[in-house]
Amino acid sequence: MGLQKQVLLNGINAFAATLRGLGAVLVLWLISPTIQAFFVWQIFASMVHTSLTAGFLWRSLPKSGHRSHFQKELLFRIWRFAAGMTGISVTTIVLTQTDKIILSKILPIEMFGYYTLATVVAHALYYFIEPVFSALFPRFSQLVGINDQAGLKELYHKSCQFMSVMILPVAIVVSFFPQKFCFSGQEIL
Repeated sequence: MGLQKQVLLNGINAFAATLRGLGAVLVLWLISPTIQAFFVWQIFASMVHTSLTAGFLWRSLPKSGHRSHFQKELLFRIWRFAAGMTGISVTTIVLTQTDKIILSKILPIEMFGYYTLATVVAHALYYFIEPVFSALFPRFSQLVGINDQAGLKELYHKSCQFMSVMILPVAIVVSFFPQKFCFSGQEIL
């Protein structure tokens, strides 16, 4: 993403998702319909995905003229950033999962199922957000890196407007008409 090669990355991800899903169906159907076979296939598909991503990343990096080697000093320079990102990730996991842990203990299973379904519907908005974020973040990083404040402001405002046009209509419909979303013939809210 940092090299702004989203098309290549999306191609790799699409191939890997197809391999993971279609391959799992074929393994379960033709080889062994067990959970172990499913997970062995998922491990294999993940290894292929990781290998493809690493290989294409390596080939996409600019040539430096120096022999590649691990540089510990680079880690020491960014340890605060890495620690901060780790803290943010852990906090995000805690904040997004604590409600489910608590509610699974106090709600009847049917009500918890409705809550989970509503969470999935609300989370579906990320299907609109994630591709835009993935496309824009490298450009934002580049503009910050070259200290182009005018370009950064312009891109920020345009991307906010674009996201508003994409997200707000869907969010408003889901918020004001939740009874129209049905599950197994029953209204969920």
